[in-house]
Amino acid sequence: MAFVHRTLTRSLFGFGFGSAAIATTISSAIDTPAAREATVAALSRFLPPHVGDAVTELTQILHRAFPGDLTITDITAALSVMAIMQGLSQKPVYQVRKFSAAEDSPIALRFSHYMKYAMAAYGKPVEIRGSQEQWIAGVVNLVVRKVGRYVGEDEVRGKAMLEHFVAVDDKERAVVLALKGTATLEGALKDLRLVYRDVDFWGQLYQVHGGMLDSALGLVEFPELVASVKKELKANPGYKLVVLGHSLGGGVAGLVAPLLAAEPTRDGRFVTNARTIPGRVIECYGFEPAASVDEELRQKTKTMTYSLVNKNDIVPALSHGAVHDFKALALYLKQNTPYLAGIVDGLSKGKLNPEEHMAKFRSLATNKKLVPPGRVWVIDTNVKGKLEIGEVLNVNQRFGEAKFILGMLTHHKLGDCVDSMAALEGLE
Repeated sequence: MAFVHRTLTRSLFGFGFGSAAIATTISSAIDTPAAREATVAALSRFLPPHVGDAVTELTQILHRAFPGDLTITDITAALSVMAIMQGLSQKPVYQVRKFSAAEDSPIALRFSHYMKYAMAAYGKPVEIRGSQEQWIAGVVNLVVRKVGRYVGEDEVRGKAMLEHFVAVDDKERAVVLALKGTATLEGALKDLRLVYRDVDFWGQLYQVHGGMLDSALGLVEFPELVASVKKELKANPGYKLVVLGHSLGGGVAGLVAPLLAAEPTRDGRFVTNARTIPGRVIECYGFEPAASVDEELRQKTKTMTYSLVNKNDIVPALSHGAVHDFKALALYLKQNTPYLAGIVDGLSKGKLNPEEHMAKFRSLATNKKLVPPGRVWVIDTNVKGKLEIGEVLNVNQRFGEAKFILGMLTHHKLGDCVDSMAALEGLE
């Protein structure tokens, strides 16, 4: 059996381990609140600051999602152990199709173009003068008359829908419906306690995020929105409909698009249904989208929906199923205190088999996961230290387990994604 040596562990995390006294601090039966807190303190010594901070933030969110079921200490211990073992174990190999100029430049350029709309959907900063529509026009480089009314916070408060606007993009020959996302992790993980819902698309049932489905239905049933989309499509013959958003907005967009789409044609093309003006090409772009669809719906909509994930962003891997996997691990560690004590002892002595522990953790992860919608591209750093973009081929594996790693929270910021796109080379 292979063990991780102390010096290897230190090099992986960039941290020392403190003294061997940590092991004696933790008894073989962590059966008191004080002992459990001591365990968490011991585990924190093995976490780099950036991962420790992320664990703390995610712990608070999960604790609010499961009030009374688990303590802050229980959740922190589980996430810390998972993060440490992921850092020590062999990294999974993800199948990523390398960037092809012929095939991928058009989609990469559309990502870059429509990303401006996702930014504009957040609305005008309060310190900037002028109307929302004037500000949006400046961000997306349109004349003001091409931008419809911004439906803001006051109008959507208490309703199951998101802030949004409709615009006409003559360059892309598109009517664009841009949905506001969220700038916070908790906002991106909207309604983690909500179970999946079955929804019928084109005569087949799929499972999707219940809260995001409510928001999508609220949007497609909002009279002003439907009227605005119809008006612009009718006024612009041959223009396509594009639905897009960042974070929560991207996850919801991945459900709005199929709600507005007719059953795909034999060659896989999607066009609009009778909710708007039938027969127009419809496309969807999600930027760092929240996980909103099951693998079956993702596969079904691959010729309509395109998602972009920035580097180590954790949000597209967090769904109701992933959260319940965390809960299962936390309960297992709480009920098997000698096992947890053994992990701390092994870390302290530099003798541990992380693969064995990861196999155990994954055996507890039996809940169905949702994934980002459609075809998924990821911006990542290659072996030469340069950013590159590629299409993820095994999406279920890539986003089936949340990764605790540098940038897991900061890479979710849209501004960071914009910078990553700008740094890519050879797109044209």
